[in-house]
Order: sequence, then structure tokens, then C-alpha cells
Amino acid sequence: MFGVKRAFEQVVLLLVKPSYAAEAKLNVQYTQRRSREAQVLLANEESTAGLAYLSQQIQATQAVIERAPNNATRRELANQYITTLRTVSRELETGGPATAVNQPTRTPTRAGLPTATPTRPPTSPGQPTPTPAITPDPEEEIEEIQEEIEETIEELEDLSAQQPETADDDDNDDGRDSDDDDDAPGNSDLHRQNENQGDDDQGGGNDDQRGNDESRGRNR
Repeated sequence: MFGVKRAFEQVVLLLVKPSYAAEAKLNVQYTQRRSREAQVLLANEESTAGLAYLSQQIQATQAVIERAPNNATRRELANQYITTLRTVSRELETGGPATAVNQPTRTPTRAGLPTATPTRPPTSPGQPTPTPAITPDPEEEIEEIQEEIEETIEELEDLSAQQPETADDDDNDDGRDSDDDDDAPGNSDLHRQNENQGDDDQGGGNDDQRGNDESRGRNR
């Protein structure tokens, strides 16, 4: 049942993928849905399979947020998803102990009657003894997914704290670059060289003017 539902969700994501806002919104909703499904499986069937699906959905939603088209959208989605993840973590924490209540209890025996002890069937010589299957501990699985949620929240908080680039910052950078160009040693030397050359040209012009005045005086 869960497999069919998740397959349908993937089809819906493909249909809305041209719209980033719709895709991000659906992924956040799917996280809430995976959380509810995990709690149902833990309470009714003592199964931790829903926690694995929840973990996959958290990673998928985080990836969608990280590729937001701009910083403002990324910060908004990150803050929204942080709130969702904290709610999911609290629900898992309060719903986790309920799994212990559903554990099977032993039927009380009458006083004086021996309690039957289950025995293993005899095995033939040389036949390997079957190893009992290890059942995952729901509480340990819940703690692991909560740790993953906390790590995701920290990463999203770092992502949300990033400052956006503004036009004023670009203008300031251009102004600093212009000042740096004026202060560059090569530019200063070139400026002084141009000034000296201007002085030489002016001096040469004065000498020519004096020579012309002396020539006119002799002609008179």
C-alpha cells in the first residue's frame, strides 16, 4: 500500500517539477506524511520500515531547498522546513514509548502449575543450528532518525544564515577597486612621469619663446 502511494507521489512531483514552489511545498507535505505513516507502523505493527522512508524524504526535501533559485526563497523554505522537522521530532519522541505498550504480554499461569518452557526442535548431527533473526529495536531506530533530524536542522540554519548579495555591496566593491587602481605603485609612477613630461614641454616652449624675442630684437 505504501509503495503504491509513494509511486503516485513521484508521478505528481514530475508533473509539478516545472514549478519550483509547488515542488518544494509537496516535499514538505510528504515529510509530514512519512512521519504519520512511521508512527502508525510503529504503533500497530511494531515496524520501523516507515522510519527509513522518512529518512529518505528528509534528504530529498533538503536537496530541493538547497537548489532554490535565490537566497530569499532558500531562507524562507529552510525556516519553514526547520519548523516542520522539529514538529516531526517531537511527535516521534512522544509516540515512541507507545510501542512498548503494544508488546505482547505473557498469560498468567495458575499457582502450582508448571510453566511450559519452549524447546528447540532437535537437529540432525552436522546440520547447522538456525540463527534467530535480529529484530530492530524501535527505540534505537527512533533515536537515530531524531539525530538525523537535528543534523539536518543545523545544516538548514547555516543555510538560512547566509547573507544575500546586494547591489550596494557590488557598488562598494567597484569603488574599492577604483581606489586600489589609483593607489597602485605603477599608476603613481606613470602619473609622476606624465607630470614631468608636461613640465619639460612647458620649459621647452618658454625657451622657444625667448629665442623668438631675441631674434626680433636683432632684426630691429
